[in-house]
Amino acid sequence: MPVRQMISCHKGLAPISFPADWLQNFDIKHSFASVGGEGRIRFPNGRAWGVSVEHNGPDITRVIRELSSEEIEVTKWGKFTKPWESYQTSKVFGHGPVTELS
Repeated sequence: MPVRQMISCHKGLAPISFPADWLQNFDIKHSFASVGGEGRIRFPNGRAWGVSVEHNGPDITRVIRELSSEEIEVTKWGKFTKPWESYQTSKVFGHGPVTELS
């Protein structure tokens, strides 16, 4: 089974995992963004993802989507920022189901 890494978003409500090799040449200073409440992460393989959480009373909906090349281009990428947090931090809050990116 391939090694996977994890990161979380929105106070542990939207943890994601991804293949560990996606971190090869990962630039932590230019790979994160927050756009309209959506946490975004970009990997050196050219792929990027948006993660948001919608609340409807006690119900929570996680929206995890791959960004288009146009969205990747116009996003102002920067350092690690909210709503992202380490997986260890999310464990303090508990966490929702883990979404595996591939």
